[in-house]
Amino acid sequence: MSRHKDVVAVYNNLVRQMTHNIGKTIDIVSPYDTDNVVVSDFYVTPNAYTRILKRRNSLIGEDK
Repeated sequence: MSRHKDVVAVYNNLVRQMTHNIGKTIDIVSPYDTDNVVVSDFYVTPNAYTRILKRRNSLIGEDK
């Protein structure tokens, strides 16, 4: 997992920002302690949220 540590941090950031915003439009900010907007006006669909969760879980070795 250590080689994927930075990638997992990015996925964790996405999950954190998307969790309570399914069906809403959000600005996704950088996971590196800044307020930089990486993506503006991203509409969070259930499909996108599920896909992000599955990819993150796969990287950390959890079941799909």
